[in-house]
Amino acid sequence: MINTRDSALDLMRGIAIIMMIAFHFIYDLNSFGFSDIPLFTHWAGIAWRCLIVFLFLSAVGISLVIAHSKGIKFKKFLKRLLYLGIAALFVSAGTYVMFPDGWVYFGILHLIWFSTIIAISFVNLPKTSLLIAALILIGAIFDQPNLSFISYFP
Repeated sequence: MINTRDSALDLMRGIAIIMMIAFHFIYDLNSFGFSDIPLFTHWAGIAWRCLIVFLFLSAVGISLVIAHSKGIKFKKFLKRLLYLGIAALFVSAGTYVMFPDGWVYFGILHLIWFSTIIAISFVNLPKTSLLIAALILIGAIFDQPNLSFISYFP
């Protein structure tokens, strides 16, 4: 059998995972009082977190296109979606048990699960995807539409 893995994509995933482990290690050191590295207040920590999310979501999107560009394989897609959903539920349940006041109700796995459902519709529409991405980017730059009112709902 021929190895059809994309080594650049695997490298991207690996870097994202290593960066995520390092981020959480520093987060834990901060939480236990061993360090005071500003992960959430300094621009470098914020940029690092954004880079990690960007790498993960980009790898997911690229993988989705590679896996389904010649037609959506529903059985494979649903199986992957099921595994992602179960993993996201385990993260939520585990963090709820450990940290009931600060549990993860919508983390990166939840976002990947939800985004996968949306993105599968655009796998064979690259120009439409690019247009929507550009509109989202432009909207984010100019803070439009301003949806901050959503945070006031209980």
